Parts: sequence; C-alpha cells; structure tokens
Amino acid sequence: MSRPIPGSGLRVQLAVVAALVRRALNEITRVPGAAIPGVIAPTIFVVGLSSVFGQADRLEGFGPVDFTTFVVPVGFLQAAGFTGAATGVNLARDIERGWFDRLLLCPAPRLTVLAGVVASAALRCLLPVTFLFVVAMLIGVDFPGVDGVVVALPLIAGLASALACFSVALALRFRTQQAAPLMQMGSFVGVLFTPAYAPPELLAGWLRRPRAGRRRDPDAAAAVALSSNIGAARARRAPRRPGSARRRPAAPATSQPSSRRRRSPAAPPPGSGTRG
Repeated sequence: MSRPIPGSGLRVQLAVVAALVRRALNEITRVPGAAIPGVIAPTIFVVGLSSVFGQADRLEGFGPVDFTTFVVPVGFLQAAGFTGAATGVNLARDIERGWFDRLLLCPAPRLTVLAGVVASAALRCLLPVTFLFVVAMLIGVDFPGVDGVVVALPLIAGLASALACFSVALALRFRTQQAAPLMQMGSFVGVLFTPAYAPPELLAGWLRRPRAGRRRDPDAAAAVALSSNIGAARARRAPRRPGSARRRPAAPATSQPSSRRRRSPAAPPPGSGTRG
C-alpha cells in the first residue's frame, strides 16, 4: 500500500492555513507602525468627508439618513481595500527576502499556502473596521442593529479576501514591493465608480447612464460645449505680450548670410619680398 503524501490530509492543510494566519496577525504586534496607517486611514477618510459634505443630506431626494451615517460604509470598503493591498505588499516583501521560496518547499499544496495568505486578510480587516465603528458611534452615527452588523462583517471580510487575491496575484507576477500602487488601485477605482458617496438619484445623468447603452446624454454634450466655449473665450481675452505680433519666424540657418566677412590676405611688409 502506498503511503499518503505528507500534507495532503484536510487536518494538516487547515493547520497550515491557521499557522499562516497566525503569522500574519503576529506582524501587527511586531511591526505596529506598518499597521497603524491602514487602521486609522478609513476613519480619517470618513471624518473628513463628514466635515466637508455634512450638509449634503439636506438635498431633496437624499433620504432620511444623515450624510455621516450614509458615508460610513465607504470607510468599511476602504478598510477592506487597505487590508487587501497590505496582504499583497507583505507577500512581495517575503518574496524579496526569500522566505516565500522556503515556504514553497513544505509538503503542503501551493493552493493551501495561498489560502492561508488570503485568509489572513479576512481577519486583519476586522481591526480597522472595529476602530471605525467605535468612532462612528461616538460621533453620533445611527446604530444599524445587531442583524446589520452580522450581515456587514462577512461581506467586508469577503471583499478583503477578494482584494487580497488581486494583490497576491500582482505580488507573484512582479515579485517586488514596488507594485504596491497597482495593488491599491483596484479598491480605489472600484469604490469611486459606485454610488457610495451619494444616492443614485442625486448623481448627474452622465454618471448614471454610461453602462445602459443609451445615446449620448444631452447634459454631457452641453458640458463639453460649455467647457470648449470657456476655453476659446479665455484664449481670446489672454493679453498679448508687447512686440509678439511683430515677430517673424526666424529664417533657417542655411539661408542666413554669414555676419563675418572674410579677411583679405594682409600685404607683405616692405622689404620682406625677395630681392631679384
């Protein structure tokens, strides 16, 4: 009878995943300076938006909630995005140091190793989410209820895991920490193209209908025409510099006559000639 391959059992694979998750969580306590920006950044983002656009809930059609309560989920999305990007950056650092190559020598399957790296993002995202939730309750955000919290946490963890897969793929492709901007780009672009900052009813027509396959929006056409007219008016009103109209294009260098005259050979001094 053939012996089972070491590391092929389900219990062993779960132990490998748990060990990788525990290692990722230990990095928070060992290097807290690297984790603090990702923890407080979503909270600063929400507080800044609330202080600037806090009166947007007075617009007709915004809804019964205030703007701060409406924008808190944006902070949750940013927390998941920061955690997913940090997972890819940490993996790229392990690749640069050679630790990941040694990890591939273990008898566990490659998929199990990647699953442990991605699963760590699902737990690490709970730290910035919890911090943001506590601050939101302190500044007067409406409590969504226990059922809302129970539904939101698995969704945030799932989003962090999905973004971690994207970041891990980039880390395995480029194998350097210099790919960190690309890892963060996915979450930022994804959030910006969603109605997370305002209800869809308050968005402009050219923002609501690009993917509906409709004809060109007249609002967008009017905006483009207005911007072109403003640019033309500014060009006409721009003051001209004195003497700019009298300038003529310079002639090519080959057609300009030489300003230096050729010197005629000097006459020999008297008495310097040969005698006959």
